[in-house]
Amino acid sequence: MNNIKVTGYCGSLYSNTPNAAGVLTIWNGAVGSGTQLQLARGLQSGGSGSTAVAPFKRLAVTPGDTYVFNMGINASSGTAYMDATATQPIILMVEAS
Repeated sequence: MNNIKVTGYCGSLYSNTPNAAGVLTIWNGAVGSGTQLQLARGLQSGGSGSTAVAPFKRLAVTPGDTYVFNMGINASSGTAYMDATATQPIILMVEAS
C-alpha cells in the first residue's frame, strides 16, 4: 500500500444567506453519490466576506485500484459560492505522502 494526501483549496467560499456557511467537500467518486472523504466550512456567515478553505485527507491506497477525486460545494442554507482568480486558483491536489 501507498499513502496519498488529497487536498482541496479555494481562497473564497461563502453563502449568500446570513448565518450560513459555505462548505467545501472532497469526494472519491461523484459528488453526492461517491464517498465523502473530508469537508471544511467557511469561517464567516452570510455573503459579506470570504475566507480560504483547505480540507485534506490522508489515505492508504492500493496500487492498481482506481480513484476519482472531486470537490463539491454547498451551503447550510441558501447558495454557496467560490471565487477564483489567476493568482488565487481553486485547487484539487493529490500527492504521494
